[in-house]
Amino acid sequence: MNSSSYSRGKQFIRKIIPKFARRFGWQIYCLVKNRGAITAKILDTCKKVMWNAEFVPQPYLKRWVLEITRFAGDFVLLLNQSRGVDLYQIICEGNIVIYSGGPTELNELSELLFEGKDVEITNLGKVSVWKLPSLAEEYLDNGAELVVLETSRLFPLRFRAPYRVSAPIWITQKLSIPSDLETMLSGGKFGPIRRLINRAQRMDFSYRFTRDEADFDLFYHQMYVPLIVNRHKESGYVEPYESLHWWFNRGGLILSTRNGKPVAGILVATTKEKGLFVDIGVLDADPELIRLGIQTITIWSMIQWFFSQGVRRIDMGGSKALRSNGVFIFKHRWGATVHRLYSFIRSKRHFLMKSPTAVMFQRVNALGLITEYNGKFLGVQFLESAQTELSETGDVVQQALHEGLSGMVVVGPYQSKIFNV
Repeated sequence: MNSSSYSRGKQFIRKIIPKFARRFGWQIYCLVKNRGAITAKILDTCKKVMWNAEFVPQPYLKRWVLEITRFAGDFVLLLNQSRGVDLYQIICEGNIVIYSGGPTELNELSELLFEGKDVEITNLGKVSVWKLPSLAEEYLDNGAELVVLETSRLFPLRFRAPYRVSAPIWITQKLSIPSDLETMLSGGKFGPIRRLINRAQRMDFSYRFTRDEADFDLFYHQMYVPLIVNRHKESGYVEPYESLHWWFNRGGLILSTRNGKPVAGILVATTKEKGLFVDIGVLDADPELIRLGIQTITIWSMIQWFFSQGVRRIDMGGSKALRSNGVFIFKHRWGATVHRLYSFIRSKRHFLMKSPTAVMFQRVNALGLITEYNGKFLGVQFLESAQTELSETGDVVQQALHEGLSGMVVVGPYQSKIFNV
């Protein structure tokens, strides 16, 4: 770019952006550029603002606060990624995967793709986020079967590849409660849940709502933390005590009991328009309680309690945006539908392929990716060629609808087709 073009561009920016806004933006840029820790503080502030926004009674004001905060957080995340993102190479049985993002997500993705097989992971160093599109093309041209890149949702550059789809990392799932609670679990698909609940009633399971501080301490230290560590191992994120206590102060706990003794709990809160399922825990992550279906029993206790409070819609909280994810499956089996998550700021992922083998197609499709299109959430199915037909398109779409999605997007080389939005 020559100096005259640069000068004209600078003058144009000065005309359309007020001086105070330019100064504010520059200050944020300098802070983020010079001190990455500032990013974490800003994103944590955004998270708290979005949490508080859940209790704003006016829907339009609430939506405005959420969208503005989300935009600000995404912008700060983009500035931070401009300082550099980590790039990794994963090799397993001759398959090469390139990934940019955090080490926890790297290990999780590697395990999901290769399911316990021996993998070789190499850190390729930091690169500017602005170089990712060209690097992706280069790696795909040189034998990488899959490139997975995480960027801020505001990242403006396009990625080019024959097979390309973007996906959120997290979504939320929401559940509607019918006016007659007795009808909620009718039908064949709820048979397993009904059997668990009936057995729980015979085994003297019950529940109670509490706002006692001692009960919260029991929940956090002996139920919530053990379950997260047991379920997710190194990839699990344990919310700080203070964060969950913030929710406790605005809601309370539903404790599942057996013979009068607390054995599991759910942290909940209520807003003007819905109930909020914040987090769940099982006493000592007891395998026997889990085998008995204590999480299903506790969810049903929560639904009963919300129903008694006049609540008819429950936000079931965040889940990984993968149809193969256990938490996602657990929630959709209750009839929950997929929606955008506002609880915290996260990147989105870009999945890119050029000449993948049939095995890699199978592995990526087994992830059960979810993409967002015009505010709707769709399942993703990759096809090997433009001529390939889905043998049972109707069944695939019906399965996506059954899972609380709005349809399916079928991705072929340089094209995609959407069903049932």
